[in-house]
Amino acid sequence: MSPGRVAKRWLTADEFQQSSRELEEELEKDLQATEKEKLELKEKIARLEIEKDEWKVSRTNRDVGTISRTHVDFAGKACRFAEAAQLDNQCDAGELSGSRLALLS
Repeated sequence: MSPGRVAKRWLTADEFQQSSRELEEELEKDLQATEKEKLELKEKIARLEIEKDEWKVSRTNRDVGTISRTHVDFAGKACRFAEAAQLDNQCDAGELSGSRLALLS
């Protein structure tokens, strides 16, 4: 092999090694950027999971509050009806109408 061809091959090999190093550096930078983005997305998912859980708790508390108010309203009406029934047993129909209407309203 002639010295010119050997030099040309060495130059080609050096160019290949240089381009390989450049590509490797570029891939390392891309990998680091991807890892950073992956970490940010995991953190965002964790924050959204916490937000979802907090929303569920607030929704449950609101629903329980609504159920409790409805239950109290129903219990109050049941008490008024029970008092009216007790009045029915104690009084005759003429005396009862005014008192019973007052209780049931």
